[in-house]
Amino acid sequence: MRYRVTEKSTGRTRFLTAHELEHIGEPYRPTVSNKTIRRDKVMRLARARKLVAIGSRSFDDQHGESRLMHERPVNLVEGGIGRKEGYVNLEPWDFKTKSGAAYEHPDGTITLHVHSNLNYTLRVVRAGTYRENL
Repeated sequence: MRYRVTEKSTGRTRFLTAHELEHIGEPYRPTVSNKTIRRDKVMRLARARKLVAIGSRSFDDQHGESRLMHERPVNLVEGGIGRKEGYVNLEPWDFKTKSGAAYEHPDGTITLHVHSNLNYTLRVVRAGTYRENL
């Protein structure tokens, strides 16, 4: 992956790798931005079992804030059937809420905003990385 950087004094833009970015020094500043990703694409990745949740944040008035801070594989529960213990169980509506969005970060992680009080940070993994029974 290449990052777009801009020289502070001249405004000149270059594209550098992460390794090059570490060694360029002060005259350049990264102008890295997150790009949007279609939530139906993220749902297809979840259906194919290619996602791992590396973090989540949820908030409600009754229980307050809760966070997931360790990796768990993602399971897509369709039709209310198929919830698995030890997995992050997502429903299809998590990908279709009106106020939701998904962003892909330069490091390859994906943030899925279900709504203002619920989001997940996901990582794409190769097939077969996680065992079926944890």
